Amino acid sequence: LELGPTFGEAAVGLAEVRHLQGRGTEARTIITSAIGHASTPQVRTGLHRRLALSYLMDGKVREARAELGRALAIAEEASLENVIRGTHRDMAIVDGLGDKGREVGAHLAAATAPEAPPGLQVNNALIFAAGGHPAVARTTLETAMAHADAADNAYVKSHGPIAKAMVLMHEGKVDEAMTELA
Repeated sequence: LELGPTFGEAAVGLAEVRHLQGRGTEARTIITSAIGHASTPQVRTGLHRRLALSYLMDGKVREARAELGRALAIAEEASLENVIRGTHRDMAIVDGLGDKGREVGAHLAAATAPEAPPGLQVNNALIFAAGGHPAVARTTLETAMAHADAADNAYVKSHGPIAKAMVLMHEGKVDEAMTELA
């Protein structure tokens, strides 16, 4: 970083080392400095998302959410569709972990492209369920399973029943969940 302060990958690597050493505040200082040197919107959004992860690793959900908001604003301004979707997905996870479960659905809806592969739909169903939206989770999972059958998708066929059991558990249907796993 002393030789090239614009080398974001070095900042991320050094920040990860600081986290492993239990020095999260230092890790965030390094990433924040790298954001100031970022040359493109893609790099800036990536660094804000890394900063959010750093906050999350230290249990600072509110700060993580704020950094993801900054990343989203940059991505939207630059029309980075894949980054926008990825950031909304991150926001759904953070909101599910925090006290904003009601916002999970909105973020996942924004994160999911219409042509989302069935495997991603299974993962989204689990996030919907964890965020307190079991009805949406069930619909998303049923769509994924239908597409998996049509495409003979082994991942979804093997993980779909487990995801369905988890959705049933979130709905309070323990017996049905156990039957699904049998």
